[in-house]
Amino acid sequence: MATEPIVTSLDLPPKPVANETVGQVVAVHPFLFRPLLRIPVRCCPMSDGNYSDKPCIPTTTVLDACAIVTGNYNGNGHLFRDREGQTPVPSSFLEPGQYFYVVDHDPSLNYPLFASFDIWVPPPRCDVPDHWFSPQCPKEQSLLLPDTRWTNVDASSRSAVSSAAKGLDGQCLLSGYLWPIEGAHIIPVENALWYTARQVSDQLRHPGSYPTRLSGDNVVHDIRNFITLRADIHRRWDKHTFFFIPFNGSFVLYFIGKLADLYSTQYHFRKASFPERVDPYLLFIRFAIAIFSTLREKTANELPHPRQTKVALKGGGTTCRRRAGEPDDATMEEQDDDVEDVMSGDGGNGDDVSELAGLEDGPKLLVKIFEDEGLELPPDLAAAFIPRDEKIEAAKIAWFEANPQIRQCSEATTGVASGIHFE
Repeated sequence: MATEPIVTSLDLPPKPVANETVGQVVAVHPFLFRPLLRIPVRCCPMSDGNYSDKPCIPTTTVLDACAIVTGNYNGNGHLFRDREGQTPVPSSFLEPGQYFYVVDHDPSLNYPLFASFDIWVPPPRCDVPDHWFSPQCPKEQSLLLPDTRWTNVDASSRSAVSSAAKGLDGQCLLSGYLWPIEGAHIIPVENALWYTARQVSDQLRHPGSYPTRLSGDNVVHDIRNFITLRADIHRRWDKHTFFFIPFNGSFVLYFIGKLADLYSTQYHFRKASFPERVDPYLLFIRFAIAIFSTLREKTANELPHPRQTKVALKGGGTTCRRRAGEPDDATMEEQDDDVEDVMSGDGGNGDDVSELAGLEDGPKLLVKIFEDEGLELPPDLAAAFIPRDEKIEAAKIAWFEANPQIRQCSEATTGVASGIHFE
């Protein structure tokens, strides 16, 4: 591409949902000739104020993903357009397509693979690629005590730690909204046992857990493992529809939901303002969780990774629990069974409009919160969540005309296909 995407501010108008195109980058094992991973990619904002003509993703992000799946962090893995490893990728950004991940310049090498997150052993901090770190949180570990605001937090409940994180942040790190905000785990609570078994706390900038009174699988409630998000964005985070990647010295949101929706068009490739306490090592692991969700069933000739060990993924803490009757603002996954398969299929935008009809969890949640408080929805949210573009409306109508069985089924039961009225 002639120019490269830029990290944008929230001043850039969201791209119309009906116009968004989603593709797929596939990394292939040259010896096995099967995909290592599939990453949905979408168009990014450009320096001229427009969006890229084709979906794209930083090459370093795909290389990092391949390193995670193979455990190869020494920089000797490269992407090629051909299986023989003769045509290297020339660009710093990849467009949709198939690429071969070659290790040690040997396309005939049957290198081993981690098949799933539960058997993956994260690299020590010193092996994580340098571009994941910054002067704010360098790669080198420190033996100095961290900020007392982290060490003196009330550890009596996960909600107390979450509230402390929100108090330090004061606003959503993506939207800048002051309310409604929630504390969201970087490494999910459902991975608490994994977090403890892999001794993640020992690899952070300041080794150990904070507050220091945390122990066992409760160390997942470390205040450094919390970020502050607006309630509806938190829901998307819990569904793993986006992750954060390093780009040009900042962290940006990369939205990997397979379909277009109001969040991908508003926040894709936007800079995240992380507080000082957030450790990039945790963001790297969160990235790995999303990448492993792209893996397909392993084949019989796959070579297991020699470093793999299996750890149970489930576990939510034993002593740092919610107080009776208090809301759980640390995770909201169990409140919504509309789990989105963000990695299936071959990309494309044929079903873009269908996700608009299923966005019960995001815009409606936020609208309801404002309505319950007797407040008027801010103009920017109203514009984003109540689409008025004629092209979008036309796309909705066209979609229902192409899928009459959906209209017939929905009208027979509820009278409408969703809470969003299409006619």
